[in-house]
Amino acid sequence: MIWNLQRTHMIVRAVILDNNIIKLIQSDDYRDRLQGEYFELLEHTNKLGSMIFKYDKGVLDFKPNTPIAILRAQLNAMESYLNILDYRISIECPENWSSD
Repeated sequence: MIWNLQRTHMIVRAVILDNNIIKLIQSDDYRDRLQGEYFELLEHTNKLGSMIFKYDKGVLDFKPNTPIAILRAQLNAMESYLNILDYRISIECPENWSSD
């Protein structure tokens, strides 16, 4: 078995990111919770976007039960909400926020 250092590094980064998101979401400060919500939604949006991309390329390894049009509508709504959260955070936490 070949050790895949790059994959291991990605998994470690994902665990660290997940732990940081959890800390933000569980914070007593609403600004932290808002940022945690943003990062959590960003993760889910990226995963759904990746799934739709693979579907479009014909390389998705399963057939979704939900019609692709519904999944696209969900992705659109998630992206819109991300933009709203980004704007709110830029107002609430301008000193430490840059989503770029």
